[in-house]
Amino acid sequence: MSASDGAIVRMSVAAIAFATRRPYATAAAMLALAGASLYYAVGHLGINTDTANMISPDLPWRQDFIRYRESFPVRDQNIVAVVDGPDGEATMAHARALAAALRAEPMLFSSVFLAGDGEFFEENGLLYLPLDELEALADRLIEAQPLLSRLADDAGGAGLLSTLTLALEQGSDLPAAARADIERILAEIAATLEAANAGESRPIAWGGLLGIGPGSATRQLILIKPRLDFSRVRPARDAIERIREIGAALPGQDAVEVRLTGTLAMEHEELTSITRSATVSGIASTACVILVLLWALRSLPLLAIAVTTLMSGLCMTAGFAALAVGHLNLLSVAFAVLYVGLGGDFILHLILRLKEPRASRVAIDAALQEVARGVGSSLFVCAATTAAGFFAFIPTDFDGIAELGLISGAGMFISLAVSLTLLPALLRIASRRHDFLQVGPG
Repeated sequence: MSASDGAIVRMSVAAIAFATRRPYATAAAMLALAGASLYYAVGHLGINTDTANMISPDLPWRQDFIRYRESFPVRDQNIVAVVDGPDGEATMAHARALAAALRAEPMLFSSVFLAGDGEFFEENGLLYLPLDELEALADRLIEAQPLLSRLADDAGGAGLLSTLTLALEQGSDLPAAARADIERILAEIAATLEAANAGESRPIAWGGLLGIGPGSATRQLILIKPRLDFSRVRPARDAIERIREIGAALPGQDAVEVRLTGTLAMEHEELTSITRSATVSGIASTACVILVLLWALRSLPLLAIAVTTLMSGLCMTAGFAALAVGHLNLLSVAFAVLYVGLGGDFILHLILRLKEPRASRVAIDAALQEVARGVGSSLFVCAATTAAGFFAFIPTDFDGIAELGLISGAGMFISLAVSLTLLPALLRIASRRHDFLQVGPG
């Protein structure tokens, strides 16, 4: 045996010997440490779900990206509400109502922008048309100038009907484009009157008739900048749910469809899927480990001791994560699943190895020390090599992986420590009343 192997074996034997000589004190101290670690983790271990922060901020391109986000905050991390309606007027009216309702909640939405709406676009909106479309529109307005001037003098319903009557009387004297416009206006007025006769409200889509302005489009986009809480798994959850609640409560929502897209909406769906998958995988991995332990140990009391040891080490690892890192990201949150799967190996190996000396009716204290001399160095090597694999992630600029490596690597040594202290202490305490290793008294 080399000097290093001898030192490892001596430390393992000393740890188990101390635990078996003072089992109650050791178990109480380790369980108290696990409880304190869990309490500290609950109060200090946050979660950062901002995927942009999973890369080191020291990289040049990340610094450029950070400056971009600071310079153009409105264009970063947005929700886009897509409003589709049966006609331009109804769509725009619903979009304006939704935008106004969102602006009324500044604590949740820092910025709400409805494209094409507002005083600026009312005065300058035509300047955003392509030149050929703007010229065509100017020609049409020039042709319709006599009718528009007459309508401007009397903008009421009677004036509209009088103007249309005059236009119909002129008949073939009007340009073809003007006659087509009048036919569309008459068809629109007829549809509105028929809807009114049926007891329905249907405004005339003037913007659509002229083919200009925001009222001519049956789809409107609202750019929404919500206030995010990255300490939650889904930071945009409240904002997205509130947008849907407001949209569903607005009048006329049955005829208009509101859908959400944009970076935050897609990330929200991704995070929802990740949360569900992580929950399922965590429960499934724990259940599988418990089943394996039960099958191998063939004893419910031994299973309880093994699970208690395993969960205590998990609590300590969470406390270490809170102390060393302070938060979990979307990758490092997987440390719990990794710990449960790997940490159970040490416990299972020690208990099964303990059955050999106990089969020869060796006293429990001596049997535990014999196990430490036999497998202490191999357990340490297993913990060290597994931890080294995790620690290899630390130097990377991918902070999400680096933090996972640090937490999981430390968790392997924590698992070894509780296996050499808490586990033998609990086995020693339990052996005073029952022999769970199916041998005679020891």
